[in-house]
Amino acid sequence: MFLNKSKIFNSRLLNWFMIVLLSALVLFSSALLIAAISGFADGEDDIFGVILFLVPTAAFACLLIIPIINLSICGLANKFNNLFETDADGIVLLEYASRVFRVDEKMLSRKFDKVVSKGFLSNCSLGEHNGQSVFILNNGAKNHEDRYEVVKCPNCGAFSQIRTGFSQSCSFCGGPLKSTNPVANTIKQPQNQFSPYGVASKAYVVPDPGTKANYDIYLKSVGEKKGHIIQLTMQITAMNYQACRGYIESTPIIIQKNVPLDAALTIKRRFEAEGASIELVTSRGI
Repeated sequence: MFLNKSKIFNSRLLNWFMIVLLSALVLFSSALLIAAISGFADGEDDIFGVILFLVPTAAFACLLIIPIINLSICGLANKFNNLFETDADGIVLLEYASRVFRVDEKMLSRKFDKVVSKGFLSNCSLGEHNGQSVFILNNGAKNHEDRYEVVKCPNCGAFSQIRTGFSQSCSFCGGPLKSTNPVANTIKQPQNQFSPYGVASKAYVVPDPGTKANYDIYLKSVGEKKGHIIQLTMQITAMNYQACRGYIESTPIIIQKNVPLDAALTIKRRFEAEGASIELVTSRGI
């Protein structure tokens, strides 16, 4: 998991207490300030009496901003967690995250650093991948192979990739998927396996050791011709239109795994001709 729930709970409890306390102090000092102003207007008090109550009122009001900011940071940690838990390959482009959060990349980087520095998030960091700024995700496993496993949906029978130690819903039928192995990936699936609903699963294939290296095809960004990219993805994955449309919304995604180099380059050229960004990564064969 990425979210430190206990620390966030304690922080929220403390900050709500501070908000209630400081609000009460602001109201109390404001009442005294109003009385001092009224007395000054009637000639009963001098200006120093007004200043005496004005200063603490302003101070309490300023201090009230601090717990409010801290609560917003807790909410931000939840947003990061929601984004990271839906990721498929352990890499989230900063550019994509900035569109999701609707803030510029530099501002989002600073917010991420603040959330991590407070200990609200773990198993994630900000780095670079192929020259792009990305969030690198890890559930604590030492190797990439230990971070993911392929599980079979108990409802529709489709195989899906999930992060080891996590639970999520099946992208094909909505059924529950749960990590079964906290250490390593154990389930392998033949290529071109389909669910009973006619939707291709995100299969892992064990490559033949005697063959040349195959490649996983990553769709990093869709570009402006979204409709064309949906059509191309439908041809490759055998997904229906609705499923494919929802799938490409979560870019970066894997559109096909364990593909021979010639075929992978052909697919890459077809997508890039429509303005999409494609990356070929040597298949790990898990």
